[in-house]
Amino acid sequence: YKRSLADDLKSDLSGDCKKLIMALLECARSEVFDPSVIDSDAGALYKAGEGKIGTDEKRFIEILTTRSFPTIAKIA
Repeated sequence: YKRSLADDLKSDLSGDCKKLIMALLECARSEVFDPSVIDSDAGALYKAGEGKIGTDEKRFIEILTTRSFPTIAKIA
């Protein structure tokens, strides 16, 4: 249709869902297992979501769209 997927999604989505999808489309996910970030990322995710009103979606999106799948599995 001579339109980019990213442009269509930008116009159709909003809020945190839009931020998440755009981050996924950037393809910035590492393919390397990085054990050095596991503890700090787990702590950051906990701090961004527990014990407070609301959540820090930006931090969740950053970590979950840029870390390798094995790293995310260890964080979980």
